[in-house]
Amino acid sequence: MIPNLIVASPKDGEELSNMLDFSLTQNKPIAIKYPKSYIGRYDVHTPITLGKWEILKNEGDIVILANSAKAVEIANQIDKVTVVNARFNKPLDYEMLDSFMDKNIITIEDSMLRGGFGESVLAYLNPKGYNKSFHPIGFDDRFITETESVNAYKKAGLTVENVKSVINNMNKTL
Repeated sequence: MIPNLIVASPKDGEELSNMLDFSLTQNKPIAIKYPKSYIGRYDVHTPITLGKWEILKNEGDIVILANSAKAVEIANQIDKVTVVNARFNKPLDYEMLDSFMDKNIITIEDSMLRGGFGESVLAYLNPKGYNKSFHPIGFDDRFITETESVNAYKKAGLTVENVKSVINNMNKTL
């Protein structure tokens, strides 16, 4: 909610390094969210352009907008979906979102849903008449009391199994 603030979430260490270099070219404040360590390393590394995401996998009509390293890790384990590294929370990639108006969308973020990435995506799509299935996955608006991140992720539905279940439910309603 800070005007002109750029918020970014790199998918791996290489993208974090690229994002830091990118941040030095900006004349605005930038917040970069990153985990203590990265699990995955990815072959795809498109140049960082303000507000532009990258498609990591294009295999289906369901689009997963993965907004963190953990989200990308989860999404890449699922077959027959389109996986987008939504590396900018703010600004969003409006051009890419416009291209998904006829797709069912899942957003995955390892942060709070309330006021988060998924809400921002839906706030952009709804006034444009988006009428497909949309499912955000992330943490509820509460303090995290779990002492291990694995338990917190599981409780929030940030697991491959949960995302597959969401996809199965989407496919049943199509």
